[in-house]
Amino acid sequence: MKKTVFMFSGQGSQYFQMGRELYHTHPRFKLWMDYCDEQVLAMTGSSFIEQLYDEENLLSMPFEQIVHTNPALIAIQFSLSKILIEAGIKPDLLIGYSLGEIVSAIVSGVMSLEEGLKLSIDLANVADNNAEKARMMAIISTREELAAHHDKLGSVWVSGQNFARSLVVSGTKENIESLQGYFGEHRIVCQILAVQYGFHSPLIDNLETPFKAAASSIFYQKPNIPCVSSFTQSELDTPCEAHYWGVIREPVDFQQTIEQLLKRGTYTFIDLGPSGTLATFVKYILPQHSASEVHAVINQFGKDMQGVDTLKRQLQVA
Repeated sequence: MKKTVFMFSGQGSQYFQMGRELYHTHPRFKLWMDYCDEQVLAMTGSSFIEQLYDEENLLSMPFEQIVHTNPALIAIQFSLSKILIEAGIKPDLLIGYSLGEIVSAIVSGVMSLEEGLKLSIDLANVADNNAEKARMMAIISTREELAAHHDKLGSVWVSGQNFARSLVVSGTKENIESLQGYFGEHRIVCQILAVQYGFHSPLIDNLETPFKAAASSIFYQKPNIPCVSSFTQSELDTPCEAHYWGVIREPVDFQQTIEQLLKRGTYTFIDLGPSGTLATFVKYILPQHSASEVHAVINQFGKDMQGVDTLKRQLQVA
């Protein structure tokens, strides 16, 4: 029997109006989103829901202030996990990508929802107060193809491997924009992500001490649902502040994480991220004729309820 895997995405997958239809039509989703917003309002004095669903904030506009995007990403994915579990779709395994590991920690009981939201806000404040603004960029190419351009890549760091033809780099704003122009001239597809800092690279090294101090206040528990880290490519055993520092500082290898998992069996992968990007990554990673299956739930096209209903129908739950 296939095990069910919930996958949670990180920074760069967010956008204004994400989950709007679910928020306005699914009472249980709205209940959890509003609860998250109440917690965030008490912590920051501002509402991420007001930012997220303000009609003047168009889907096409960059949503990148992490004091809002961090808790919004956690709230969206946590709330979606709650309504899926309530519908009878229960995970056997959780995978987080970068910030998504905080969501998997919450869903698995490693930390409370309140602790996870606070940690995401603490990360935002630590970055805003200590890190230089930088950029992250997704590139559609293999490492072998990019080797021919190694002289241009010396000023950036590979911060994520999504699948064989997709990786992410972090660098200063100037270096990333220069590389984007160079890749455009050489017809290499790339996209700058809606992320203001160079996570998963030495550009955030000076955040280590204040972030660990913030993360040390959490009362960590053993996960009650197994969590696989795309930072270590292995199952989380001893959650602690050092692990979650590694989650945001070290490169993500999502490809190897999934490949290692596939050696253990077949799975139903469900992407709870707002863009469906992790589902796309897994489709490219799965071997031909794999018995595993992949599902996205919501995306930028806004048919959220249809996505939830389609998933329930495909997995044959009421």
